[in-house]
Amino acid sequence: MSTAKENIEQRLTEILQRDNAACIVLDGEWGVGKTTFWKNFSAKNFDKNSVYVSLFGKESTQEIKQEISLKFYRKNKVVSKILEKFKKFIPAGIFSFLIKRFADNKIAEFSLIMLDSLHTNKYKDAIICFDDFERISDKINLKEILGLISEYKEQQNCHIVMILNRSKMTAPTKETQKGDEENLEAKEPKNTSQIKEDKTELEIILSEYKDKIMDYEFYYDPTPQESFSVISDKLEEVYQDAVSRYFTKHTIKNIRVMRRAINALNDYKQHLEDKLQKYQPIKDNAITYILGISIINAMNSS
Repeated sequence: MSTAKENIEQRLTEILQRDNAACIVLDGEWGVGKTTFWKNFSAKNFDKNSVYVSLFGKESTQEIKQEISLKFYRKNKVVSKILEKFKKFIPAGIFSFLIKRFADNKIAEFSLIMLDSLHTNKYKDAIICFDDFERISDKINLKEILGLISEYKEQQNCHIVMILNRSKMTAPTKETQKGDEENLEAKEPKNTSQIKEDKTELEIILSEYKDKIMDYEFYYDPTPQESFSVISDKLEEVYQDAVSRYFTKHTIKNIRVMRRAINALNDYKQHLEDKLQKYQPIKDNAITYILGISIINAMNSS
């Protein structure tokens, strides 16, 4: 299981360029930038034939399928291409109006999607990324989503990327076991079969489908410098070296926490530059203090 960012990029490029479809799991802690990493990577290398869909807030597999279809249609500008075929039969003013209306009209696009639903291999060799597995609604069974993924992979030869935080998907089990340990005097020791039965449904389903559809698994664990490089342009250049050293020293690599610290420092820029410009040691201490407090607040709110 690779963890270095460069190694993961190299392996993803190699796997996704193959003719045979593969399912790749991109695991990692919340906030380290898995989604940002994938979006930047796919935009750079596979923009024309890849789409991204978050499972957060979805209430049915049909809704997921419709969003995938809609994004493919928009990416390939299918609606505009269809209207172009009739351009010579439509007055210029009306044609421009229709292009705008259809481009903004989801109903029109969904109608085309439903008409095209009878066509096979419409996403052949595409790359579909599914994100936020640990945030799926209780209205959707994880087995249905994994079944949908299997369908895209096996029938459409689509490469699949699954972004998730496995530790959060099995957290309820760990909490239950912790509670059991704290109350051992009131309970009989559990045997292996009992512990297995206590696993959460999500963990069991993931294990069940791992060998069926998951071909590769990568753990995204960037260095503080790699995480900071993603959002360093949001920080005033004069502070970048100091902040980079601080994040490295304290092993801060959660991008959400970094953003809070950067926002706080940018907010205090005027005071730091106006009041402490002549007092560099005091200014350095103030920067360290602002970073520390903002990071503590960010971690507590998380």
